[in-house]
Amino acid sequence: MYDAKRVYKEYVSQTFNRTAPSYDRVGPRFFSYFGNRLVELAGVYNGASVLDVGCGRGAILFPAAEKAGTSGEVIGIDIAEMMLQQTANDIGGLGLENARVCYMDSEALHFPEVCFDFVICGFALYEFYDLDLALAESFRVLKPKGVFVASLWGRNVDTRWDGFRNVVKSYRGQLKPTPEAKNVPRLREPADIEAVLLTAGFTDIQTVVEEKEFYFKDVDEWWAFEWSHGNRFLWESMEPPILERCRGELFEVVGQMKQEASIPILFQILFTSAETPQ
Repeated sequence: MYDAKRVYKEYVSQTFNRTAPSYDRVGPRFFSYFGNRLVELAGVYNGASVLDVGCGRGAILFPAAEKAGTSGEVIGIDIAEMMLQQTANDIGGLGLENARVCYMDSEALHFPEVCFDFVICGFALYEFYDLDLALAESFRVLKPKGVFVASLWGRNVDTRWDGFRNVVKSYRGQLKPTPEAKNVPRLREPADIEAVLLTAGFTDIQTVVEEKEFYFKDVDEWWAFEWSHGNRFLWESMEPPILERCRGELFEVVGQMKQEASIPILFQILFTSAETPQ
């Protein structure tokens, strides 16, 4: 029998395994920047217990471990084993004793109830097969008045990149079919994420919207960056001849955006926090 959940999760994990060596290591390190911001806004304190859901290469895990201190603990989970291996190597290289990673599904957390002060999720809610179940699990493992925080892409986009989006849109009909998640909302407005958190039982839900500009030095760095994160899903859904044609068009469009020594891009981010009831 076809198992849609298993197929989808295997697809996601294998794709991110391929990004692991370069994830947040190519171009502007905006995952690290926004990871630091999310930890700051969460208010992680000395001695806190923190669960980093979809930890990737540690953009949240490392600043959270610094804030939690030696009396705290930060655990990162992911279903991409290569991500975990790379991050575990980084933890060992830094000699951190208050941080560790483990292979675990966000929809089936192997932790007892009410054991974490914080659950933090950076740019991963889109990737869950069953968002409601993942949020229910996060809610379950948080202590009373525990804090859940997540970062998401905002709806406002950099209009300077409209040419890029138009080229991509023109190829939508030529993409190979890929596995899909179960009824995941787009979550591009504060009201979108706040609604699903309210349904999950969270209270005191608040969203902070921020914008930040980053820079690529040239089109080659930008293209390498595109393969180092979730956009890889898109490029790998094109057959090689189609991808090469699309790449040529994109290089022309993106190259025209260069201003002096760099190509700018502006991101709008939603930082949403919520609590479990007392």
